Amino acid sequence: MEPKKVGEMPSSAHPEIKEITRDKIKKHLSKLSREGLKDEVDLSTEAKKISEYVEIIKRMPDIRKDKIREVEKKLASREYDSKQVLEETLRKIIEEIL
Repeated sequence: MEPKKVGEMPSSAHPEIKEITRDKIKKHLSKLSREGLKDEVDLSTEAKKISEYVEIIKRMPDIRKDKIREVEKKLASREYDSKQVLEETLRKIIEEIL
């Protein structure tokens, strides 16, 4: 059998290069499948906690009704009608714009 060529050089010039045939590949793959290799995912404790938190957040309502009720009470009692609240609100609006 003549040595296979890699580019223009015979493979025997590269001892680390071995001849690979389809049969060898099939045998290797067959051996791997017999060994029963399985894909696994191992989540760290931190990743599990994050996953739990994400689920909790998904179940939370988008609107916090308790906050809405609190603001409604303050509006009804005219608590927001003070000069100080209006100035603070105006300051925050200006900061957002600029």
